[in-house]
Amino acid sequence: MQNGSTSASALRSLAGLLSRFRGALERRRRPRLVFYTFCVDIGRFPQETLISVANAWLEGFRRSGTQYDKLVIYTNLPLVNSGSVRDLQIRAFPTTGKTPWDWVSLISSKFEIGAELDRELGVTPIWIDLDTFVTGDLGYLRSVPEFCTVLGSSEERPMRLHREDSSLVVSRRRMINTSFFKIGPEFRNRVIEIVEEEGGKLPLGDQDAFNIAYYFRGLHVPVLGHDLFEGHRYSYDAWGSEKAEHINEVNSLHLSFETDQVLRSDLYPEDTVDMIQFTFRAAKRLLNDARDTPNSFLEIWRSCAALTHIELDSSR
Repeated sequence: MQNGSTSASALRSLAGLLSRFRGALERRRRPRLVFYTFCVDIGRFPQETLISVANAWLEGFRRSGTQYDKLVIYTNLPLVNSGSVRDLQIRAFPTTGKTPWDWVSLISSKFEIGAELDRELGVTPIWIDLDTFVTGDLGYLRSVPEFCTVLGSSEERPMRLHREDSSLVVSRRRMINTSFFKIGPEFRNRVIEIVEEEGGKLPLGDQDAFNIAYYFRGLHVPVLGHDLFEGHRYSYDAWGSEKAEHINEVNSLHLSFETDQVLRSDLYPEDTVDMIQFTFRAAKRLLNDARDTPNSFLEIWRSCAALTHIELDSSR
Protein backbone atom coordinates (compact mmCIF):
# COMPACT_ATOMS: atom_id res chain seq x y z
CA MET A 1 0.00 0.00 0.00
CA GLN A 2 2.83 2.36 0.91
CA ASN A 3 4.72 1.52 -2.27
CA GLY A 4 1.64 2.31 -4.36
CA SER A 5 1.17 5.64 -2.62
CA THR A 6 4.83 6.48 -3.10
CA SER A 7 4.66 5.61 -6.79
CA ALA A 8 1.58 7.79 -7.28
CA SER A 9 3.28 10.68 -5.50
CA ALA A 10 6.39 10.26 -7.65
CA LEU A 11 4.27 10.25 -10.81
CA ARG A 12 2.50 13.45 -9.74
CA SER A 13 5.85 15.11 -9.04
CA LEU A 14 7.16 14.02 -12.44
CA ALA A 15 4.02 15.33 -14.15
CA GLY A 16 4.46 18.65 -12.36
CA LEU A 17 8.08 18.91 -13.46
CA LEU A 18 7.15 18.12 -17.07
CA SER A 19 4.38 20.70 -16.97
CA ARG A 20 6.75 23.40 -15.69
CA PHE A 21 9.36 22.40 -18.28
CA ARG A 22 6.82 22.66 -21.11
CA GLY A 23 5.69 26.04 -19.77
CA ALA A 24 9.25 27.34 -19.60
CA LEU A 25 9.97 26.05 -23.11
CA GLU A 26 6.84 27.73 -24.45
CA ARG A 27 7.76 31.02 -22.82
CA ARG A 28 11.20 30.87 -24.44
CA ARG A 29 9.69 30.16 -27.85
CA ARG A 30 7.06 32.89 -27.82
CA PRO A 31 7.96 36.44 -28.93
CA ARG A 32 8.96 38.70 -26.07
CA LEU A 33 6.87 41.73 -25.17
CA VAL A 34 8.94 44.76 -24.16
CA PHE A 35 7.68 48.31 -23.57
CA TYR A 36 9.84 51.41 -23.10
CA THR A 37 9.34 55.09 -22.34
CA PHE A 38 11.07 58.26 -21.06
CA CYS A 39 10.68 60.00 -17.71
CA VAL A 40 12.94 62.96 -18.47
CA ASP A 41 12.91 66.36 -16.80
CA ILE A 42 13.53 69.14 -19.35
CA GLY A 43 12.19 71.88 -17.12
CA ARG A 44 8.67 72.06 -18.57
CA PHE A 45 6.73 70.38 -15.75
CA PRO A 46 7.32 69.79 -12.03
CA GLN A 47 9.19 66.61 -11.16
CA GLU A 48 6.29 65.67 -8.91
CA THR A 49 4.00 65.59 -11.95
CA LEU A 50 6.46 63.43 -13.88
CA ILE A 51 6.67 60.94 -11.01
CA SER A 52 2.89 60.81 -10.52
CA VAL A 53 2.27 60.23 -14.22
CA ALA A 54 4.98 57.55 -14.25
CA ASN A 55 3.33 55.74 -11.34
CA ALA A 56 -0.01 55.77 -13.18
CA TRP A 57 1.82 54.38 -16.26
CA LEU A 58 3.21 51.52 -14.20
CA GLU A 59 0.00 50.82 -12.32
CA GLY A 60 -1.90 50.69 -15.61
CA PHE A 61 0.25 47.77 -16.74
CA ARG A 62 -0.22 46.03 -13.40
CA ARG A 63 -4.00 46.50 -13.33
CA SER A 64 -4.44 45.44 -16.94
CA GLY A 65 -2.90 42.01 -16.42
CA THR A 66 -0.65 42.43 -19.46
CA GLN A 67 1.91 39.60 -19.42
CA TYR A 68 4.87 41.65 -20.63
CA ASP A 69 8.49 40.54 -20.37
CA LYS A 70 10.08 43.88 -19.53
CA LEU A 71 9.23 47.53 -18.85
CA VAL A 72 12.08 50.01 -19.39
CA ILE A 73 12.04 53.62 -18.22
CA TYR A 74 14.85 55.94 -19.31
CA THR A 75 15.30 58.90 -16.98
CA ASN A 76 17.60 61.72 -15.91
CA LEU A 77 16.12 61.70 -12.40
CA PRO A 78 17.40 59.79 -9.34
CA LEU A 79 14.51 57.33 -9.21
CA VAL A 80 14.08 54.54 -6.67
CA ASN A 81 12.28 51.36 -7.74
CA SER A 82 10.13 49.98 -4.91
CA GLY A 83 10.03 46.53 -6.53
CA SER A 84 6.23 46.46 -6.55
CA VAL A 85 6.07 46.20 -10.36
CA ARG A 86 7.69 43.11 -11.83
CA ASP A 87 10.38 43.16 -14.53
CA LEU A 88 10.89 46.93 -14.38
CA GLN A 89 14.22 48.43 -15.38
CA ILE A 90 15.11 52.06 -14.69
CA ARG A 91 17.95 53.21 -16.93
CA ALA A 92 19.88 56.45 -17.16
CA PHE A 93 18.86 58.56 -20.10
CA PRO A 94 21.90 58.85 -22.40
CA THR A 95 24.00 61.91 -21.53
CA THR A 96 26.68 61.62 -24.20
CA GLY A 97 26.59 62.53 -27.88
CA LYS A 98 23.39 64.23 -28.99
CA THR A 99 21.62 64.90 -25.70
CA PRO A 100 18.20 66.44 -26.40
CA TRP A 101 16.85 68.83 -23.80
CA ASP A 102 14.13 70.44 -25.90
CA TRP A 103 10.78 68.74 -26.40
CA VAL A 104 10.92 67.95 -30.14
CA SER A 105 14.43 66.49 -30.11
CA LEU A 106 13.67 64.58 -26.90
CA ILE A 107 10.69 62.76 -28.35
CA SER A 108 12.54 62.16 -31.62
CA SER A 109 15.35 60.37 -29.76
CA LYS A 110 13.01 57.52 -28.87
CA PHE A 111 13.72 55.98 -32.29
CA GLU A 112 17.49 55.87 -31.78
CA ILE A 113 17.15 54.55 -28.23
CA GLY A 114 14.60 51.99 -29.47
CA ALA A 115 17.16 50.81 -32.02
CA GLU A 116 19.77 50.37 -29.27
CA LEU A 117 17.30 48.43 -27.13
CA ASP A 118 16.42 46.25 -30.13
CA ARG A 119 20.09 45.38 -30.69
CA GLU A 120 20.65 44.68 -27.00
CA LEU A 121 17.59 42.51 -26.35
CA GLY A 122 17.09 41.01 -29.81
CA VAL A 123 13.43 42.07 -29.77
CA THR A 124 11.61 45.02 -31.28
CA PRO A 125 10.36 47.08 -28.32
CA ILE A 126 7.04 48.93 -28.16
CA TRP A 127 7.16 52.63 -27.47
CA ILE A 128 4.39 54.03 -25.26
CA ASP A 129 4.34 57.63 -24.01
CA LEU A 130 4.72 58.12 -20.27
CA ASP A 131 1.46 60.11 -20.12
CA THR A 132 -0.50 57.05 -21.25
CA PHE A 133 -2.71 55.00 -18.95
CA VAL A 134 -3.00 51.35 -20.01
CA THR A 135 -6.57 50.19 -19.43
CA GLY A 136 -6.71 46.83 -21.20
CA ASP A 137 -4.65 43.67 -21.51
CA LEU A 138 -2.13 44.35 -24.30
CA GLY A 139 -0.86 40.77 -24.41
CA TYR A 140 -2.38 40.28 -27.87
CA LEU A 141 0.39 42.52 -29.26
CA ARG A 142 3.01 39.87 -28.51
CA SER A 143 2.59 38.27 -31.93
CA VAL A 144 2.38 41.54 -33.92
CA PRO A 145 5.70 42.37 -35.64
CA GLU A 146 4.86 46.03 -36.28
CA PHE A 147 1.95 48.42 -35.75
CA CYS A 148 0.90 52.02 -35.30
CA THR A 149 -2.26 53.95 -34.36
CA VAL A 150 -4.01 56.96 -35.90
CA LEU A 151 -5.80 59.82 -34.20
CA GLY A 152 -9.14 58.77 -35.70
CA SER A 153 -12.40 60.78 -35.63
CA SER A 154 -13.96 62.36 -38.72
CA GLU A 155 -11.91 65.54 -38.47
CA GLU A 156 -10.55 66.41 -41.90
CA ARG A 157 -8.51 69.43 -40.82
CA PRO A 158 -5.26 69.34 -42.82
CA MET A 159 -2.10 68.79 -40.80
CA ARG A 160 1.02 70.14 -42.46
CA LEU A 161 4.01 67.83 -41.99
CA HIS A 162 6.70 70.15 -43.35
CA ARG A 163 7.19 73.90 -42.99
CA GLU A 164 8.53 74.36 -46.53
CA ASP A 165 6.81 71.63 -48.56
CA SER A 166 3.07 72.30 -48.78
CA SER A 167 2.43 68.98 -50.53
CA LEU A 168 3.23 67.01 -47.37
CA VAL A 169 -0.20 67.21 -45.73
CA VAL A 170 -2.47 64.62 -44.10
CA SER A 171 -5.91 64.99 -42.55
CA ARG A 172 -6.04 64.98 -38.75
CA ARG A 173 -8.16 61.81 -38.63
CA ARG A 174 -5.48 59.94 -40.61
CA MET A 175 -2.56 61.39 -38.67
CA ILE A 176 -0.40 58.63 -37.22
CA ASN A 177 0.00 58.99 -33.47
CA THR A 178 3.56 58.34 -32.34
CA SER A 179 2.57 57.96 -28.70
CA PHE A 180 2.24 54.20 -29.20
CA PHE A 181 3.89 52.11 -31.90
CA LYS A 182 6.16 49.20 -32.77
CA ILE A 183 8.32 49.42 -35.88
CA GLY A 184 11.23 47.38 -37.18
CA PRO A 185 14.67 48.53 -38.37
CA GLU A 186 13.69 49.56 -41.94
CA PHE A 187 10.89 51.88 -40.90
CA ARG A 188 12.78 53.12 -37.82
CA ASN A 189 15.92 53.97 -39.79
CA ARG A 190 13.88 55.85 -42.39
CA VAL A 191 12.22 57.95 -39.68
CA ILE A 192 15.63 58.72 -38.15
CA GLU A 193 16.96 59.74 -41.59
CA ILE A 194 14.02 62.09 -42.21
CA VAL A 195 14.46 63.72 -38.80
CA GLU A 196 18.19 64.22 -39.44
CA GLU A 197 17.69 65.50 -43.00
CA GLU A 198 14.79 67.87 -42.35
CA GLY A 199 15.57 68.96 -38.80
CA GLY A 200 13.69 72.12 -37.82
CA LYS A 201 11.47 71.96 -40.92
CA LEU A 202 9.24 69.39 -39.19
CA PRO A 203 6.80 71.14 -36.82
CA LEU A 204 6.25 68.00 -34.69
CA GLY A 205 9.59 66.29 -35.24
CA ASP A 206 9.28 62.52 -35.07
CA GLN A 207 5.51 62.48 -35.62
CA ASP A 208 5.87 64.37 -38.89
CA ALA A 209 8.76 62.13 -39.96
CA PHE A 210 6.71 59.01 -39.18
CA ASN A 211 3.78 60.29 -41.25
CA ILE A 212 6.03 61.29 -44.15
CA ALA A 213 7.57 57.80 -44.16
CA TYR A 214 4.14 56.16 -44.03
CA TYR A 215 2.15 58.28 -46.48
CA PHE A 216 4.85 59.61 -48.83
CA ARG A 217 7.77 57.14 -48.75
CA GLY A 218 5.87 53.88 -49.22
CA LEU A 219 6.60 52.35 -45.82
CA HIS A 220 3.51 50.85 -44.18
CA VAL A 221 2.68 49.02 -40.97
CA PRO A 222 -0.76 47.82 -39.80
CA VAL A 223 -2.99 50.31 -37.96
CA LEU A 224 -4.45 48.95 -34.72
CA GLY A 225 -8.24 49.11 -34.55
CA HIS A 226 -8.43 49.26 -38.35
CA ASP A 227 -6.14 46.76 -40.09
CA LEU A 228 -5.81 44.69 -36.90
CA PHE A 229 -7.99 44.11 -33.84
CA GLU A 230 -11.20 45.83 -34.78
CA GLY A 231 -13.27 46.45 -31.68
CA HIS A 232 -10.29 47.87 -29.80
CA ARG A 233 -9.97 51.61 -29.26
CA TYR A 234 -6.93 53.65 -28.34
CA SER A 235 -7.83 56.89 -26.56
CA TYR A 236 -8.73 59.50 -29.17
CA ASP A 237 -11.56 57.52 -30.76
CA ALA A 238 -13.21 56.61 -27.45
CA TRP A 239 -15.50 59.65 -27.11
CA GLY A 240 -17.17 60.34 -30.43
CA SER A 241 -16.12 60.88 -34.00
CA GLU A 242 -16.22 64.65 -34.45
CA LYS A 243 -12.83 65.66 -33.09
CA ALA A 244 -9.62 63.89 -32.18
CA GLU A 245 -8.77 65.27 -28.75
CA HIS A 246 -6.94 64.33 -25.61
CA ILE A 247 -8.83 63.36 -22.49
CA ASN A 248 -10.42 66.11 -20.42
CA GLU A 249 -13.01 66.58 -17.67
CA VAL A 250 -15.90 66.29 -20.15
CA ASN A 251 -15.04 63.46 -22.54
CA SER A 252 -13.75 61.29 -19.68
CA LEU A 253 -17.35 61.05 -18.42
CA HIS A 254 -17.99 58.60 -21.27
CA LEU A 255 -15.56 56.11 -19.70
CA SER A 256 -16.09 53.50 -17.01
CA PHE A 257 -14.30 50.33 -15.93
CA GLU A 258 -16.27 47.12 -16.34
CA THR A 259 -13.40 45.28 -14.62
CA ASP A 260 -9.80 46.26 -13.91
CA GLN A 261 -8.94 44.86 -17.34
CA VAL A 262 -11.89 46.22 -19.34
CA LEU A 263 -12.62 49.91 -19.94
CA ARG A 264 -15.72 50.83 -21.92
CA SER A 265 -16.99 53.98 -23.57
CA ASP A 266 -20.76 54.49 -23.46
CA LEU A 267 -20.52 55.66 -27.07
CA TYR A 268 -19.09 52.30 -28.20
CA PRO A 269 -20.31 49.79 -25.59
CA GLU A 270 -19.25 46.73 -27.60
CA ASP A 271 -15.63 47.84 -27.92
CA THR A 272 -12.82 47.86 -25.38
CA VAL A 273 -10.69 50.94 -24.75
CA ASP A 274 -7.17 49.66 -24.21
CA MET A 275 -5.44 52.92 -23.29
CA ILE A 276 -6.06 56.57 -22.59
CA GLN A 277 -3.51 59.17 -23.56
CA PHE A 278 -3.13 62.38 -21.61
CA THR A 279 -0.88 65.36 -22.21
CA PHE A 280 1.39 66.45 -19.38
CA ARG A 281 -0.37 69.80 -19.32
CA ALA A 282 -3.74 68.07 -18.90
CA ALA A 283 -2.31 65.56 -16.41
CA LYS A 284 -0.95 68.36 -14.22
CA ARG A 285 -4.32 70.09 -14.22
CA LEU A 286 -6.33 66.93 -13.59
CA LEU A 287 -4.04 65.84 -10.76
CA ASN A 288 -4.22 69.16 -8.96
CA ASP A 289 -7.80 70.14 -9.71
CA ALA A 290 -10.11 67.30 -8.68
CA ARG A 291 -13.64 68.40 -9.52
CA ASP A 292 -16.66 67.99 -7.30
CA THR A 293 -18.49 66.30 -10.17
CA PRO A 294 -18.12 62.51 -9.77
CA ASN A 295 -15.84 61.05 -12.43
CA SER A 296 -15.03 57.43 -11.73
CA PHE A 297 -12.40 57.09 -14.44
CA LEU A 298 -10.37 60.11 -13.34
CA GLU A 299 -10.71 59.09 -9.69
CA ILE A 300 -9.17 55.70 -10.50
CA TRP A 301 -6.39 57.32 -12.55
CA ARG A 302 -5.60 59.75 -9.73
CA SER A 303 -5.45 56.88 -7.23
CA CYS A 304 -2.97 55.08 -9.51
CA ALA A 305 -0.86 58.25 -9.83
CA ALA A 306 -0.73 58.51 -6.03
CA LEU A 307 1.07 55.15 -5.68
CA THR A 308 4.82 54.89 -5.17
CA HIS A 309 6.04 52.19 -7.53
CA ILE A 310 8.88 54.65 -8.17
CA GLU A 311 9.88 57.81 -6.33
CA LEU A 312 12.72 60.31 -6.12
CA ASP A 313 15.70 59.18 -4.08
CA SER A 314 15.49 61.45 -1.03
CA SER A 315 19.11 60.72 -0.12
CA ARG A 316 20.44 62.47 -3.24
